[in-house]
Amino acid sequence: MVCGFSREGAGVISVDEGLEALRAIKDEFAEFCALHGNVSEADTRAKVIDRVLREVCDWPEGGISREQHVARGYMDYVLAIQGRKLVTVEAKKEGIPFILPVDTTATSLKLSGPLLSQTPIRDAIHQVRGYCDEEGIRYAVATNGYAWIVFRAVRDGSPWREGNAVIFKSLDDVIDDFTRFWNLLSYPAILGGSLDTTFGLMTRAPRQLHRVITRLFNNNLPLQRNRYHAQLDPFIRTIFENIADQDAIEILKSCYIHSQSLRIMAADLNLVIEDSIPRFLADEGTSSATQHEHDAGAFGDAILQAVSGERGELFLLLGGIGSGKTTFIKRYQRTVGQDLLAKTLWFHIDFLRAPQDPLNLEPFVWRTVLDEVRSGFSHLALERRRHIKRVFADDIAVLAETGLRDLVSKPDDFDRALSPYLEKWQANLSEYVPRLLRLAVSTRKLGLVIFIDNVDQLSPAYQAQVFLLAQRITRMVNATTIVVLREESYYTVSIQRAFTAYTTRKFHVASPRFRTLIGKRIEYAVNLLSRSPNEVKAIVSSHLEYDRDALADFLKIVEYSIFEQNRNIARFIESICFGNMRLALQMFATFLTSGVTDVDKMLRIYRREHSYFVAFHEFVKSVMLKDRHYYKEAESPIMNVFDCGAERNSSHFTGLRILRMVLEHRGEYTPEGQGYVDVGMIVRRFEDVFDNQEDVVRTLNRLVTRQLVETNTRSTESIEGASHVRATSAGWYYQRYLVRSFPYLDLVLQDTPLNSMALERELRAAVAEVNNLSDREDLKIERMEVRFDRVDRFLAYLADEERRERETFRLTLLRGVLGEEIVSHITSAYERQKNWIRYRLRENRERYGDEAIFDQVDEEEPISGELEEEIVEVETKDRD
Repeated sequence: MVCGFSREGAGVISVDEGLEALRAIKDEFAEFCALHGNVSEADTRAKVIDRVLREVCDWPEGGISREQHVARGYMDYVLAIQGRKLVTVEAKKEGIPFILPVDTTATSLKLSGPLLSQTPIRDAIHQVRGYCDEEGIRYAVATNGYAWIVFRAVRDGSPWREGNAVIFKSLDDVIDDFTRFWNLLSYPAILGGSLDTTFGLMTRAPRQLHRVITRLFNNNLPLQRNRYHAQLDPFIRTIFENIADQDAIEILKSCYIHSQSLRIMAADLNLVIEDSIPRFLADEGTSSATQHEHDAGAFGDAILQAVSGERGELFLLLGGIGSGKTTFIKRYQRTVGQDLLAKTLWFHIDFLRAPQDPLNLEPFVWRTVLDEVRSGFSHLALERRRHIKRVFADDIAVLAETGLRDLVSKPDDFDRALSPYLEKWQANLSEYVPRLLRLAVSTRKLGLVIFIDNVDQLSPAYQAQVFLLAQRITRMVNATTIVVLREESYYTVSIQRAFTAYTTRKFHVASPRFRTLIGKRIEYAVNLLSRSPNEVKAIVSSHLEYDRDALADFLKIVEYSIFEQNRNIARFIESICFGNMRLALQMFATFLTSGVTDVDKMLRIYRREHSYFVAFHEFVKSVMLKDRHYYKEAESPIMNVFDCGAERNSSHFTGLRILRMVLEHRGEYTPEGQGYVDVGMIVRRFEDVFDNQEDVVRTLNRLVTRQLVETNTRSTESIEGASHVRATSAGWYYQRYLVRSFPYLDLVLQDTPLNSMALERELRAAVAEVNNLSDREDLKIERMEVRFDRVDRFLAYLADEERRERETFRLTLLRGVLGEEIVSHITSAYERQKNWIRYRLRENRERYGDEAIFDQVDEEEPISGELEEEIVEVETKDRD
């Protein structure tokens, strides 16, 4: 774990308590020395150093190791947090004097100065420094119980002797300056990064960061949608969003994808990035939930077998965010599984409607089931009085022997007297509904199937309760129960042992290929627009009048732009949204209705030239802005990888450097799976070079949240609890293409913190001069030049920042990705795009695709023959 450290059992000692403890230690040690004379090292350690660490500095016993053996000898103390060794302490006995310059009042001294001129101090510092060098421990302390010398023993890019040591000449000195001592060496201080702050590299000048977006007038200005949005909106809601709950079953049949799962061809990495079963699920025997056109594959076979059995069985249907799990289930219920379910009592329980109190979960489930019994299965008449009396036959028999014994001989009176009892028993849903189901299953010879959906929208603790409830329900009524949830939700709950009491069978839903998915939906929408107006209105549930020719032509323009010459748009969506088809469809819908999308211009050129290809920069701009005039990362589906914090040594390039480091291992295999890299290694590497843990941890969490990097836990919130990470297709695409593209650079500069007030002012003026919206035909070239100019300035600023970092941190001496240049590659790719866009505008080439702008971003390694054949095969299938 990198962040969120625990206290490891340490007591919470206040600063005042620590100071009082130190005074007592000093007085007691003075008495001990006076009584015993010569004091050993063991006495010094036991009477002073051990007590200072534990009673004064609040170090937990679990964080202190003593006498650790290394090649050079034995380290007296090693201080560690969460297993990470942070400080080595070398103890000398009280009788060995540490003589410091008596005429100095300095609290720190150069290690290369007079500090090392005294033999005992020099020997102690060299000894502990050797231990640190051997074990890779950054910080060291040399002490004889009285004097304390603290310094950084391992430095990257500069000799350790160039640093300073913080000195406390005696225990009296420590007492007099106790706040500084506490803020440097106490457990909570080191946990908070005190040593990194004190001994960091000499680049601590406060950063005054300025964002264009924060100083733009009306920077929250909403953006009106294009004039066709009202007509498009019903089609988007019906066809391009959630098709699972549409009334028209023809939509589900026409638009559902049951082909192979999504895969991205990373030619520059010579590999295929796939939506595959995670390692932790594969190890548990999880199967692929592959469906075919007329059946549900292995999943359908398993459900059939379970329904035919006499015992209940619990299934888990797992998948990533937006992979289509709910659509998979709804398709099964309404089409390929319909015949089987017709022979069962089946219920769909949506936990988005569940109560917030976990104590009310079970009543919620049984109330939902009972409501569906009364609505969906009313024809079975399961709640007729004679059936209810059979449900409570045992209870009625007890009444006949006790409270209603006198009425047994009078059937009519007994039946009337029984009514309040039946009403009371029915009110207890947790007893009544399971009994009713068991009776219905046994008497009507029906199977029982329960679908539990949207569990992963709830908190992990809540989910654990739902899973335990699902197990109990399965046992109580011998149901075939299917719980639908995300992979990371299962991982979180599985480590809480919520499933250990019950054997479950697992299936994994992989996301479809975006081009196939969107192609089917566009095809269906265009065909629908060719039908009668009444049919169209019935399907999309709207009474608006439609310009059917305009809508059909616009959809064809978009379809051609994705499937014909221009593959950049499809690659953009597939890679950024890898696996999350919900997000992909949202991006697509955003482009259709955005005010940035100039539909009238597209239709005009399309009808004149019989062709129009949406340019990559047009599509990306619409998606990044959504419904706003200006780019704000917090409001956009696209991340600004150049964002950085104000903390020292933070960098615009940390995100790209992390991505490059992780992608360097993308084709390698580890026990965690292909491409996974140890999180601790990444953090240590960045710490060693840039001396800033906050920056790398913050950036890693941002990359995880935006899903440019995935953890081995499949968490989409942070690296907390994760041991390994790997780049996703989104991370690959950002690093390989997006950050080198003109539309991306032109927009993210508006929300990038700039270390230059003058540049912020220049860029703000340029953004105000030319907004992000479409331009008039007669001004498009001039206004595009303004955009190019502001991107040029932004890249020049980034180049200066990178040049400074390369000099400060001596990156040119490093091997691997941290030593590589970044901005020069971005600039060269951008220049090619700039020339292409100029040519496209001047020559009015909107009817031509723009694939060429990304063909040769960099020199690429040749693709292996096997992969090349696979790419050709996949692309052929996609076109078909």
